[in-house]
Amino acid sequence: MFFKEPNIPLFSLVMSVSSAADMISQKLANHQKRVAFIANELGGHLGLSTRDRQELMMAGALHDIGALSLKERLDALHFELKDGHAHAEAGYLLLNTFAPFSEIARLVRYHHTWYSTCQSSPQRVPFRCHLLHLADRMDVMIDADKHILYQVEDISIILQNGRGTRFHPDVVDAFVDLSRRESFWLDLICLEDEMLYEAASQGSPVVLDTNMLAEWSRMLSHIIDFRCRFTAVHSSGVAAVAEALALKIGLSKKQARLIQIAGYLHDFGKLAVPSEILEKKGPLTSEERAIVKSHAYYSSVLLRRVPEMDQINAWISCHHERPDGQGYPFKLSQDDLSLGAKIMAVADVFTAITEDRPYREGMAPEDALQVLISMSEEGGLNKDIVNLLILHFNYVNALRMEAQETALADYTAFETALQVARPAA
Repeated sequence: MFFKEPNIPLFSLVMSVSSAADMISQKLANHQKRVAFIANELGGHLGLSTRDRQELMMAGALHDIGALSLKERLDALHFELKDGHAHAEAGYLLLNTFAPFSEIARLVRYHHTWYSTCQSSPQRVPFRCHLLHLADRMDVMIDADKHILYQVEDISIILQNGRGTRFHPDVVDAFVDLSRRESFWLDLICLEDEMLYEAASQGSPVVLDTNMLAEWSRMLSHIIDFRCRFTAVHSSGVAAVAEALALKIGLSKKQARLIQIAGYLHDFGKLAVPSEILEKKGPLTSEERAIVKSHAYYSSVLLRRVPEMDQINAWISCHHERPDGQGYPFKLSQDDLSLGAKIMAVADVFTAITEDRPYREGMAPEDALQVLISMSEEGGLNKDIVNLLILHFNYVNALRMEAQETALADYTAFETALQVARPAA
């Protein structure tokens, strides 16, 4: 397996995550990207630096990432949102675990904070949060069934009525200037990813090497997994098992690190699956099963936009394929599957069946091995990799348990911090 040190554009990854999160409902389509666009336009009008605008766009593209359920996301579309601070705090806690996102996390944390609240509070709220707040509330007022230019006056009146109370006066004034341009509104409705990429390409783009990509992937695995208590440690277990198997099969440490990253990201497409389905205690309906099965395909399509991730994408989008060709979503067979995809499939199944789910308890590791053996004999998993896992079972299983214990501690800390924050929100 050829290794090439990746240099991944951070903004491209952010855009993929934003797209995935907004795919959870048609009502949310491109909401976060439009907020990123509006905030960037306001930032430009107010003379913010290129770097400040880049961070503002990434915060806009991820501002609702802490809304862990579909209900929370849909509730946030109401202009008079009763409590947006809970999901803003959750977003802060999740994003702040990735060092380059420390400032972006702060912007997300306060994106529902009123200007008048800031005036009476000793807590300093960054100015850019006010841009993000107005951009978000402006977008939720847009009625997709009416022509955008027909709505300009009504939206403008509501935002101006909030000047000095809900919204920062300077930001409202900047909006009023921008709103006079029909092109601003039409650009918003006709928004294409390229428009955001072009804005983000000004200055020096941030790129991630393997080590930073691993940190990013671990953060993203928490965003994916923490939406459901039953999957809170899943990706951490898959990453540990996959990396261990890669090393035992003879791959280099750098190659195994990429396999680990793929383990963290293997359920990326589940950002488009409502947590209400993931946590359902009874059997899924046919439609719900179809939604869940779509996640591997969503991963493929979304990461296709980041060509530097092609190798990792090939592994994670095929982790539900089977050697006998009966997997999904591409119906690939043994000869079509890469080594990384085969490793990922074994790591995913082994980790999943040892974990509790709403509809069953996790298996003892020894029982899980028997399931893997049966699946490999029936053509569901690669026999060689299953045999490798059996040969090094105690070692690999110990790494899985250690990784999942660490992830559980992270999840517990996250839940505790949210509980502390909610009463004050």
